[in-house]
Parts: sequence; structure tokens; C-alpha cells
Amino acid sequence: RKAKKGKTTDAIHDRTAALPGEPLELKGHKGRIVGLEWNALTGELLSASWDGTVRIWDVASRKPRMLLNDHSGPVTAMAIEPGCKSISTVDSSLQWRAWCLRTMRCLGKPVGLPAEVRNIAFAPDGTMAMGMDRSHVMFVQNGDRFDSGKFDLSDPLNVRPMICRMSGDFLLALGCHGKLASWNLKESGPVPRAFEVDGFSGRKFVSAAMDGQWLLAHESMNGGEGAAALFRLRPDGSGAARLETCPGPAGPASCMAIHSRAGWAAIGSPFVPEVWIRKIPDGTPHLIISDPVMGASVQHLAFSPDGRWLAVACIELGKRAGHLLLVD
Repeated sequence: RKAKKGKTTDAIHDRTAALPGEPLELKGHKGRIVGLEWNALTGELLSASWDGTVRIWDVASRKPRMLLNDHSGPVTAMAIEPGCKSISTVDSSLQWRAWCLRTMRCLGKPVGLPAEVRNIAFAPDGTMAMGMDRSHVMFVQNGDRFDSGKFDLSDPLNVRPMICRMSGDFLLALGCHGKLASWNLKESGPVPRAFEVDGFSGRKFVSAAMDGQWLLAHESMNGGEGAAALFRLRPDGSGAARLETCPGPAGPASCMAIHSRAGWAAIGSPFVPEVWIRKIPDGTPHLIISDPVMGASVQHLAFSPDGRWLAVACIELGKRAGHLLLVD
């Protein structure tokens, strides 16, 4: 009887934890969370924070399995390489570290960087791109580092480009001027090329997320608020075709995530405490996660490799406290 009762209690607990839209908090970070990554091999969640740590979470127990705290300053960006064997992290002291995910040890000595990095992404071939201060993009390929140029610096308030990973041989970046550019990594000395979206020159973008041949982006029409939209990328990396509008929170969507295989698109805004989840490719509504942390601002979103979990990073307005949530 005792064994049966215990088993029933566990089953009830698991069922309660699996209610759709019910946030489960992962507690530990003391500062703003600036990066979320999922390990496709182990199903673990990785989070980077201004508290100077990177935490590797066991989702089943909702406890941190490992703490990487060798950084001397706030961590500003993190990315896991395509083979899930290592991660790269950077901090405010302009130090770049690579970590082995098997041994959890730093690979070699930290490498100094010429400027602050706020975004990292990997191409399928292992080429790493860093979005740096002053709108520079630096590539790391086969041990060589070179600067591929810079974006328009017309907006002094946001000069850090966002790098998105594309399928095949291409990387995509969103610059401070709201325009997208892509690189063909097979070409020697990558040079950014114009990225066309339906041939409409008046469109600008606030944020973007990619998965395979799909692009989810918040588009602003001629200075207006705009809305999130779903695009299909062209095979040659030259642009994308707009398919559907995906309305979300009543505010500019600065954080997005997309999982094409599971058919989900998540949209969040730092000004509205909501996360909208829509089905793709038709954009029909599926779920609204309302106020996941009382009055907190949504900062980052990331789907698990199987599409079951959505990781949500929030920050309390006026404070430095960061919150990390899981939604089934």
C-alpha cells in the first residue's frame, strides 16, 4: 500500500507540473539572464547571467547540475556549438572562454576581445559569429579571427547587431538600423550582402529568430509599431518571402523563439508581461502565458530541442533580479 500510494503521489505531482502554461521557476541566478541555450544531446538547459555565472539545469529536477563561475565580470553572451560538445561565453571584461560540456572545464586560457560582445551564433560548419560593440561582426573560423565590417551607426542607442544562425552556409544578422544582412561562409573573406524581404524597402525589424528555413521577425512599417511576421527564407540566402502575420503582445516584440518541427512560435515584449505562442505556419493562436513573474519584463525565449518546453527569462523592472521559468 505504501509503495502504491507513493507512486500515485508522484504521478499526481508529474501531472501537475505538466499543466500547459503553468510556469515552473528555476531558482539560482542573482542577476539579469542574458542567454538561453538547450543542449540537443542531453536535453539540459543552459543559462548565462550578469551574476557572472553560467548554469546547466537538469529540467526533470529543476535543479542546476553544474555552475561555471570562472568569469571575472557579468556574462554578456553565450552559445553552444552545433555538435553540442562545447559552449562559448564572453563577459564584460572582454574575455572569451570555451567550455567542454563533457568535462565542464575551460578549454585553454581566456582570449581577449577587441570590444564587448552581446550576441554569439554558430553556423552548421562550426564558424562562430560575434555581434560586437560599435556594430562590428567578428567571425572565428579555423582559429583565425577577422572583422567582416560594420553596420550603419545611425542609431546611437542600439549599436549591437543580433546574429541569427541560418541553414546551409549562411549567417544572418540584424543591425542597429533595422536591416538584415547575410553572409555566405563558403566565400573567402565573408562580406555581408543585402537581405531582401518581399522587395519592400520601407520595412525595418526590431528582433528576429530563425529555425531552418523559417524566419520570425517583428517588422515595423515606415516607423509604425508593426507586428510579428513569419517568413520563408530563400535557398540562396538573399532574402525571404513574407507568409503570415503573427500578432502578439501589445508592444514591440524584442524577444522571439521558433521551433518549426514542433510547429511553435513564441513572441514576447519587455513592455507587456505576456508571452504569446502561435502555431506555424498559419499563425493561429495556441496559448497566452500571462504575467509569468508578477510584473516582470520578458527578456529571452528558447524552445527545447523536442519542442515540449519553453524557457522564459524575465527581469523585475527597476531591479537586477533575474527569473528563469519553464513552461510545458
